[in-house]
Amino acid sequence: MLRMDALKIILNTIGKDDIALFTTGFISREANHARDRASNFYMVGSMGLLSAVGAGIALCAKDQKVVIVEGDGSAFMCLGNLAVIGKERPSNIIHIALDNGVYGSTGGQSCVSKEIDISKIASACGYKKVETVKDADNLKKSLQEMLYGKGPAFIRVSVSGDFNKNIPRINLTCEQIKKRFMKFLKEGPA
Repeated sequence: MLRMDALKIILNTIGKDDIALFTTGFISREANHARDRASNFYMVGSMGLLSAVGAGIALCAKDQKVVIVEGDGSAFMCLGNLAVIGKERPSNIIHIALDNGVYGSTGGQSCVSKEIDISKIASACGYKKVETVKDADNLKKSLQEMLYGKGPAFIRVSVSGDFNKNIPRINLTCEQIKKRFMKFLKEGPA
């Protein structure tokens, strides 16, 4: 499955009130291109920190699902974040790692996910439900179940390393992303 296809499934499955956070680089660009919305937060330039930001938001916005979408490289960069999420156990987190085995946004260098299964680490850290999916149907099914269940939940999604390198950059400044997202958090959906 292509990463863009996985992102479309995620964005079309989550609810309008659900918060979605996307890691730096091509994942944010593709998510923005697939379905931009005020409840999307695009992390720009801070690889590995998305799950910490998502955990903080989940602990404060307890009535909303918080969907964290990052690549395998980003997830491995700050493994301590998984341990904190496992310890704090926010029931509204769904943490998704799109695993293509490489650092796609920095040139395709090999990632340790080829040898080490990030879903096993999430399980060891205390995530309540952990799954690995390899196709569109199982991604949608797992995500729907986790949206109605209690987390923290983790989905490792096997995706192809192929992607469109010509996806345009996000047409918002970091300040605009922040202000729009903070407004959504304060006021809810329009």
